Amino acid sequence: MSGPETHVLVFQMGTNTYALEASAIEQVLLYSELTTPPNMPHAMGGVLNLYGRLIPVLRLARLFGVGGRDVDLYTPILVIRCADRQIGLIVDTVHNLVPFEGESPTPLTEGVSYNECAIGAVRWKEEWTPVLDAARILTMEEQQRVEDFRRQEERRLLELEEAPA
Repeated sequence: MSGPETHVLVFQMGTNTYALEASAIEQVLLYSELTTPPNMPHAMGGVLNLYGRLIPVLRLARLFGVGGRDVDLYTPILVIRCADRQIGLIVDTVHNLVPFEGESPTPLTEGVSYNECAIGAVRWKEEWTPVLDAARILTMEEQQRVEDFRRQEERRLLELEEAPA
């Protein structure tokens, strides 16, 4: 008798393939224009206004220090839940939902951590693909900086709305 089946979404950044548990992903969007305010942290791609909610969008390739392609209209943004907040992740390509059996992915070999956020690996196309934990993609300090940036952008947009015409 086999265990419960779980799915991960496999995606690409540069030559690297990663996965996120499907339950952490709220939406997959095609790239739309982002607000890019001044003093944006290096890993930020900008801010997305999604149905009136401001969502910080990160360039995951920059965060991980791996090569990524240039952003265009077909670049996917993964909207995920990270520490009770929504964030967007710019990735190069979204491949597929991949099922795996059991409660969690296969544990990684020691020393493989991908910024301490990989929780295991799944088999995809004859390769082991690291599964990232959405809650650990950002460190606590990075989460705070992203949240501060989001609040700053909300204030800036409110000031623009209240400015006399």
